[in-house]
Amino acid sequence: MPVLLGGLGLGNLSRKASEYASSVKVTSPLVEHIVLQTHQLQDETLVKSLQQAIKSQRAAELKNASDKIRETGPPKIKRVLDLTAEKGSSVWLTEMGFYLNKREFRDAIKLRYDWSVDDTPSTCACEDIFTVDHTMICKCGGFVIQRHNELRDIEAEFLSTVFSNVEIEPVLQDNCGEQLNRGANKAQDARLDIHVRGFWEHQQLAFFDVRVCHPNATTNISSARE
Repeated sequence: MPVLLGGLGLGNLSRKASEYASSVKVTSPLVEHIVLQTHQLQDETLVKSLQQAIKSQRAAELKNASDKIRETGPPKIKRVLDLTAEKGSSVWLTEMGFYLNKREFRDAIKLRYDWSVDDTPSTCACEDIFTVDHTMICKCGGFVIQRHNELRDIEAEFLSTVFSNVEIEPVLQDNCGEQLNRGANKAQDARLDIHVRGFWEHQQLAFFDVRVCHPNATTNISSARE
């Protein structure tokens, strides 16, 4: 399956054998000119229309195959395909040019499809059952904050290439009786992730809060797309 449909983009050679028929169809106008020994070039518009028709047919076949997997597979498969088809979730396979060793690639594939990872302990340091989902939300060991801080630093680095006044975790002004929205952080020395001066308007501060979520967490299961 293509990456946009949740696959890996690795072609099945046995299925690609049918491309001979597509090649015959696309080259039929040229073959006709050769047989008739005409000196007129083939109509490129006709060739492009044939190529587009074949692409549309292949896209429809792949979409039907994907829909069949979603309908016949368990709910977990449907959710995995929905998540892997989200915009940006497959960048590491198509655009980023990551070079992974065989263990990293194996683990990345298993994380992508929510498979169990080999060579992992049975119990977490927090004494809970060790699973991939648990590692993404466990507060023991600092992995959650590590993921958050890495994204925060990357975003701040990108912002610094455009703006000169970028600061990580600035201390907010103390609350002096202001009426804030429900859920606002009113603690002493409250901090936000990033502030940038001049992002929206000249010399005006803009504050950004970085959030990282695990889509397969129990609290996020109900938010899956129908």
